[in-house]
Amino acid sequence: MRIFHLEYLGKLKELRAQAKQEYINLKAEKNKKPADNTTKNEHEPEENINIMTEPEIYSNLLLEYHNSLDENKRKIISLTSDTGFEKWISVYRKPGSVCNFEFYTKKNRFALTLDKTYIKNIKITDQLAYILGFESYDISESTVARFIPDMRGGVSSFNVYAPGLIEPMVIGDVSAPVLRIVNIRGRQDEIVEEQFLFIQYHKLLIKEIYEIFIEIRTSSGALMPFQYGTCTLTLHFKKAPYF
Repeated sequence: MRIFHLEYLGKLKELRAQAKQEYINLKAEKNKKPADNTTKNEHEPEENINIMTEPEIYSNLLLEYHNSLDENKRKIISLTSDTGFEKWISVYRKPGSVCNFEFYTKKNRFALTLDKTYIKNIKITDQLAYILGFESYDISESTVARFIPDMRGGVSSFNVYAPGLIEPMVIGDVSAPVLRIVNIRGRQDEIVEEQFLFIQYHKLLIKEIYEIFIEIRTSSGALMPFQYGTCTLTLHFKKAPYF
């Protein structure tokens, strides 16, 4: 935008100079007397030649220049016609001045403030909208979230799957090879160790194990979005008694 701003200012200066020169030429042409010696009737009215003013010439040149621009540049000029380029450049560098998330402690709600002069709408992911408590992921005006924020993003537990290793078990209305359902606890960057006093044994699908494939998913079935770190899983195998 800065480069186009400088180019646009230079072009305006050039068009003003061109309009001034064209006006001077038209004025000189009007004042030029005819070279022939023809005499006019003293009662014959003189021909009144109207010429364009300098602002009119400049307006026509500017319109012609705007029409030669592509759609994106014309849109930029239209948006910045009232406030100017400098304000838009400042907003581009500091978007927080016209778009800002705030948390109201008394209401226990997030709020989004938008300046409609510069921001048409804000789109966030469905998950982020749920976390912040907004009903919609597409927000077009300043608003306060309807719901209390859920910083866990609705994920309070995860399921540990071992496909191809154990027999499926019934969970709700579906069956899946789930080893364990683990509740999520702890803070960010905290090492969490979960020990189970009551071990749950599952029947194996195979007698010889060459590799174990583990999946950790949310209750909705999506892969758990770990950002970093490692996860260590310890399994205990026990020979099944014969009856």
